[in-house]
Amino acid sequence: MILSVNIIGNGNVSGGGSYASSSTVTLKAAPIAGWTFKDFVIDGTSYASNPYSLTVGASDLSVSATFYVSFEDYLKGILAFDITEQALNSIRIKRNIDFGTDVKTLIIRTLELAQADALMWYATLPSSKTGAKDSDGGWSHQEATVSISSEDRKAFRSQAMAIYRKWGESNGLGTFKIVNL
Repeated sequence: MILSVNIIGNGNVSGGGSYASSSTVTLKAAPIAGWTFKDFVIDGTSYASNPYSLTVGASDLSVSATFYVSFEDYLKGILAFDITEQALNSIRIKRNIDFGTDVKTLIIRTLELAQADALMWYATLPSSKTGAKDSDGGWSHQEATVSISSEDRKAFRSQAMAIYRKWGESNGLGTFKIVNL
């Protein structure tokens, strides 16, 4: 029998090929950087285990392996800067997005507003941050030093505000109305 693998998204799967009936086959999915493995689908049933082992019969079998882009990887990919896990957590909570959510399941409004939240977060960082240095005997590690110019801050804030306006959100920066009493 022949076990064929159909890949949806970006990744690789080992285990496809020709097998004798009653053989045990192990499928192993390896996502490409920036992608996440979701599941194997066999005869309409989803299996999230990776690797996944099955015993094949005499008939040929087609397996689909699905890979997706998580919300976190999507947001990191569209930003021109690194974002902390704490900032990602805050955005997920604010936008009611579960960790690891497939970006295709989110509406454009949610994605754009999350991007605006990230831009605002970055615009409020300190002007410069000196990277921490760790060392222990024979090894050392130093984080990068980050500097944000006032022009960059204004540009990020402006981009964020344009997105908030587009979707009718004030992000807590609404207008005030003065009323005479």
